[in-house]
Amino acid sequence: SIGYGISADGLTIIGYGYSTSTHEAFRWTSGTGMVGLGFLPCDTWTIGRAASGNGSIIVGDPQTIANKCVFIWDAQHGLRELLNVLINDYGLNLAGWQLGRATALSYDGNIIVGYGTNPSGQTEAWIANITPTPPLLSVRRDGNDVVLSWPTNASGFVLQSTTNLTPLVNWIDSTDTPTIVGTELTVTNAVSENSRFYRLNK
Repeated sequence: SIGYGISADGLTIIGYGYSTSTHEAFRWTSGTGMVGLGFLPCDTWTIGRAASGNGSIIVGDPQTIANKCVFIWDAQHGLRELLNVLINDYGLNLAGWQLGRATALSYDGNIIVGYGTNPSGQTEAWIANITPTPPLLSVRRDGNDVVLSWPTNASGFVLQSTTNLTPLVNWIDSTDTPTIVGTELTVTNAVSENSRFYRLNK
């Protein structure tokens, strides 16, 4: 086996090992030991090249770039072809591109870099930013109430409030269960004489 990368926290090592006479990407932690990540239909070799800061996301590719079989891995989805993920999950326009290598990613795993073949047939470095767009929190007055709403597809966000924005702000989670109205989650609060600020936090 060969180690190609290590997470920023030092707890996850990635690379490849020999599995049935071929190269298979692995993820190693002290708790799990060396675990093979498998293969994609487009190739029978995989090499883990880089990991996110906590080792939860891994990118890599085959040993050769002939098949352009770059991958991304996480525990929820397993091994997936990165090109398809960028197009189908994040709506990026990659017409004419072939991804040859994924060589590094940011601490949070939202920025991936590598190189490949551009639409003009040239070898060129690429960078993919898959940072999620934060949902818009709407606030409106309805009689003696304040109605807060945000999209239902913004999973994992919690409504929080505070009475002031001075340093060391004390944000408090809302105890109100949001109501689904169409495509939005809504929370209704009575108008008060005091200032109150709201945010969505994840």
